[in-house]
Amino acid sequence: MTTIHDFPLTPPAVQPLPDGRVLAVGARARWRQDGQDRNATIYSADGTALAAEALSVDADTAWTCYYTDFPIVRVHEEALTGWHGGGAAANALITDGSRIALYGGYGADRDHLVAGRPDAEHRRMPGRTPGGQKLPVDALVIGRGPDLHILTYADWYRLDLSDVAAEP
Repeated sequence: MTTIHDFPLTPPAVQPLPDGRVLAVGARARWRQDGQDRNATIYSADGTALAAEALSVDADTAWTCYYTDFPIVRVHEEALTGWHGGGAAANALITDGSRIALYGGYGADRDHLVAGRPDAEHRRMPGRTPGGQKLPVDALVIGRGPDLHILTYADWYRLDLSDVAAEP
């Protein structure tokens, strides 16, 4: 048995992951003044919280990309499927069930979108507004299903995965 101290999620749904890790997802989330609730956490076999960089839900399937190796993991019904994510971090993930796109990361990748099928080559492109401008550093980016929402001080943009070219 593993004890997780200061467990913040109630009521949780828990899904086992490879290597003794578990994904815990809170049933509820709300918007707070400092941003959205972080209502999902991956815990190691010893109960240490690992950083879930990106989490999205498509119908009844959860998708995540998490620290440290950044694999892409799909949790559907009672089955887990994982793919090597190329070691790149992401701040948001969108999916239509077969294709995915990962947005963000660290350093020069902060505003990049990588799209494709989890088990195939990916298309990489810089994130831009419809007018072609770079996104502000403080833009809030949220992935839900196939939609990437980008909120700036004055604007709200939405990118649907179907609008992203399928081939690299």
